[in-house]
Amino acid sequence: MNKISLLVAANLALLQPITTFAAEGLNVVVVTAQKEEQNINDVPLTVTAFLAEQIEDMGLSQPSDLSQHVPGLFIKPTVGDQNPVITIRGIGFNDFTSIQNPGAGVYVDQVIVPYHTMMSFQLLDLERVEVLKGPQGTLYGRNSTAGAINFVSAKPSQDTEAKIRLEYSSWDTTEAAFAFGSGLTENLSYRFAYNQFKRTDPYQTNRVDPNDDIGEKDRNSYRFSLLWESNDQFDALLNIHGGTDNSANIAVEHLATLDATTFAEPCAPVAAGNRAEGQCINAAGYFDPDDDPHAGDYSVINGGVDNNEIGVALTMNWYLDDSLTITSVTGYDEFDRLQAFDADGSPFVFVDVLFDDTTEAFSQELRVTKKTDASTWIAGVFYSDDSVKANQRINTTQLFGGDPAVDDIGADVINNQDSTSLAVFANANFELSPKLTLLTGLRYTSEEKDWNGGSSFPALGVANMTELSIDDTDISGRIGLEYRPQDKTLVYATASKGFRSGGFPGGFAPLPEQLQAFKAENVFAYELGSKMTLLENSLQFNIAAFYYDWQKIQTQFTESRGGIIAAFLTNAGDADIKGIDADLSWAATEQLFIRAGLNWMDTEITSEDARLDNRQLANAPELTYNLAIEYFVPLNNNYELLFGFDANYTDEVFFTVTNEPVFHEDSYWLTNARISFMPTDGNWKVTLWGKNLGDKNYRVEGFNQFGFSGDSYFTYGEPGSYGIRVSYEFL
Repeated sequence: MNKISLLVAANLALLQPITTFAAEGLNVVVVTAQKEEQNINDVPLTVTAFLAEQIEDMGLSQPSDLSQHVPGLFIKPTVGDQNPVITIRGIGFNDFTSIQNPGAGVYVDQVIVPYHTMMSFQLLDLERVEVLKGPQGTLYGRNSTAGAINFVSAKPSQDTEAKIRLEYSSWDTTEAAFAFGSGLTENLSYRFAYNQFKRTDPYQTNRVDPNDDIGEKDRNSYRFSLLWESNDQFDALLNIHGGTDNSANIAVEHLATLDATTFAEPCAPVAAGNRAEGQCINAAGYFDPDDDPHAGDYSVINGGVDNNEIGVALTMNWYLDDSLTITSVTGYDEFDRLQAFDADGSPFVFVDVLFDDTTEAFSQELRVTKKTDASTWIAGVFYSDDSVKANQRINTTQLFGGDPAVDDIGADVINNQDSTSLAVFANANFELSPKLTLLTGLRYTSEEKDWNGGSSFPALGVANMTELSIDDTDISGRIGLEYRPQDKTLVYATASKGFRSGGFPGGFAPLPEQLQAFKAENVFAYELGSKMTLLENSLQFNIAAFYYDWQKIQTQFTESRGGIIAAFLTNAGDADIKGIDADLSWAATEQLFIRAGLNWMDTEITSEDARLDNRQLANAPELTYNLAIEYFVPLNNNYELLFGFDANYTDEVFFTVTNEPVFHEDSYWLTNARISFMPTDGNWKVTLWGKNLGDKNYRVEGFNQFGFSGDSYFTYGEPGSYGIRVSYEFL
């Protein structure tokens, strides 16, 4: 069956787990994707939402877990399991260095998370998660070309609440989470949440030292919130949050790339797209002796992660009357990263990296919302001020004949960046008739960035450094129509423009030509969609066709020049993206609930660079598909069982924009299941679960280091795992 046939056979259904089961049909979720509370089926864009119970049931613990449950969303780790790169409908930014802003905006309680390095946080005590597809700018503080992901925390209330969740799973993994809160006074309430995740017997093995702690995890996060509510005219929500990550390093699978006889690179099997350890070696003659992706010979012993974050957010609302609201959102976060990484995946100190960063991010958003009988107005201003101080130490001692115990031969990659962003935005919807609404939005953005950085080689007394500045301004926006032919049917058509400012190279740069700023990019997006509630409110079917004209693509690729590996960040050309999203949620009976979904897209780069022209976009599988089934079995009037099953399919995907055959993954399925036992009043639940039931080995990242030591690498997803979860709510 070809991919188009699969499209038809799947009823053009994209997983959108936005509903909960009810005997009378589907209960819809209220979201704030458009900065006001709306039924999700009334929002004229493609949006997926997960409720707190679904986040727990599916075992979502960090942002990267979302990619298995939202077709068209691809999130890959880039340094072990850190630094996720987010791609939505093929649009993203294929670079992970410390100073880069992602193509998709990530918000926690309306505060932007501005850098990849800060996006491996735990999902702690959430009310819901919203994934918006397509450029966002006329409603959101930071403009984004790909879309936005909103993480919304559970809020304090006057009601006394407490809940606890304990979990034990494969590899001696434990997780403990609790949250509690109550009213302090008639107007003031609080909530505190804490989560701890530990893994002490990991699935990865370092054959150099079997007692190495590689793969172990130790993460903690917390949030303390205070909510002040005054006479329905004012409220203020303060939250102080933070966390630590003291995990060990996550290992990669070695890819030898030199011919064992001629030392030509890439060796013939790798050039053809195959890993062939033994036929191919590294500069020391090393190759990985087996095909186990979770075992290797690693030189970073007891190297790991020491990340710390602390932040504060303050959201204030003034309700001046029933139709006018002023909202202020202030955020500040400081993130310190110290992380070791064996980037050659071998027992030699060839490319052993230590990341040492400090990032400070301040943002302020002020907006006014005005509602009338025939229109909704939202206007605002956004300001951010970020600072990154980063040193990436690349240790290459043994590659140049040194002794790691004595010598220190390598490079320091320096990134010091200050950036400010100022934007004014407005969004207005006008009711032209009872069935027809005009959608409009406009945004002006000004961003300034100052950078000094490059690469120095202390042992040689050589440095390739520079200072650069950019000042980008842009006008973007959206226009569209929303039509309601009947009460439970929505049809919409929109055209929008997304903008992402330029930036600077953040990686290893031994060559002067690498130290150049790249220019801003634009996405012109067109979407036609429909949302229909059918069968007496028991079935929701949504479908959208989209076309993107992506101009001046910002991307990263590596190449060898004069025997030196060099990473280039550049504007690669343009790309066309066309595709279909759709979703189906169906309460088939009082006991059976089905969700299914699909994203299909075709991507093509147009570039003057022959290495990029006619290539597919990186991290953009042509087809992704999801299916989820839940079946409730009443045991008596007091207890019930829930059987849950979900499967997701990912088509073959390239990890590099140059589409080298070896840096890709074939199509694969992942399946998960769970059985829950609970009382009908729902205050506690015991769940047995399994993830990746087929124990599939699948790559989530491949990194090209041709032209250096003969070592490239792959990162794999987790193998099959099983566990038990107990949760209890104290009412």
